Amino acid sequence: MNYLPGFIDFYTLYDFCLTLFQNFGFGDNAEWLSYLTAGVIISFIVINLMILSTAFYTWFERRVLGRFQVRRGPNRNGPFGIFQPFADVVKLIMKEDTIPTEADRPVFTLAPIALVAPTLLIMTVIPMGESSFLGSLNIGILFIVGVTSVNSIAIFMAGWGSRNKYAILGSMRGAAMLISYEIPMALGITSVLLMSGSLAMTSIVSSQDIWFIVVMPLGFFVFMAAATAEISRTPFDQIEAESELGSGYNTEFSGIKFAILFLAEFMAPIVTAAVVATLFQGGTKGFDPIPGQIWFVLK
Repeated sequence: MNYLPGFIDFYTLYDFCLTLFQNFGFGDNAEWLSYLTAGVIISFIVINLMILSTAFYTWFERRVLGRFQVRRGPNRNGPFGIFQPFADVVKLIMKEDTIPTEADRPVFTLAPIALVAPTLLIMTVIPMGESSFLGSLNIGILFIVGVTSVNSIAIFMAGWGSRNKYAILGSMRGAAMLISYEIPMALGITSVLLMSGSLAMTSIVSSQDIWFIVVMPLGFFVFMAAATAEISRTPFDQIEAESELGSGYNTEFSGIKFAILFLAEFMAPIVTAAVVATLFQGGTKGFDPIPGQIWFVLK
């Protein structure tokens, strides 16, 4: 399996930074500085790639839904409205960031961060190559299960911090749904663990000479149903049932806080697709001469 030439991974950055710091005479401090610098650069790349991917995903979804509903969808900003997500971000940033008088300010402020952080953390353990640093973490899949459980806490924080009846009802409903669907999702993951014999994501990918979606389709469908419910998209969008709860747990949020919640909501399907591609579709495995990273994106 070949990979993109010059593809940036942690070890490549670490070696580059180590050589650079040693040449500048940092001596014994060069090693930990290289780890820190490489980690910061990788984090910066992951965060920005996920934000850009989410932006174009929202544009694509709105265009497709527009066609389904016999309308154009976004078509004003840029060719085919492709710059509409960036216009939305600018609009949200320019809006006033209000906090309700009765709100629990620390909880209300931390809730959007607590909701977007797990999705970004999951992407760090998705292997994009055989030498992936965190992708070879020996508890990778357990890390993903643990991180996803934070979502229920973050949603409840958003509702509780708002001190709004609709937000609290939406957050209680959301927490109950997320906790309920974690069990079937764990069962779907267990089938992958039994087949691969490892918790490391790189080992799961390397063990798929035949995709697990072919070997155990039932486990795939159970995982997909639970994962779709976890991301609270249609038909599992009772958390934000507009006819009952207004906007659900994010009713009182505005400005940049609402933008972060919006980002977390639309980032979740991309992260779910990445996890499914890794667990059931062979990850970066494919056929030469197409690089593994291209196969991963296509899946």
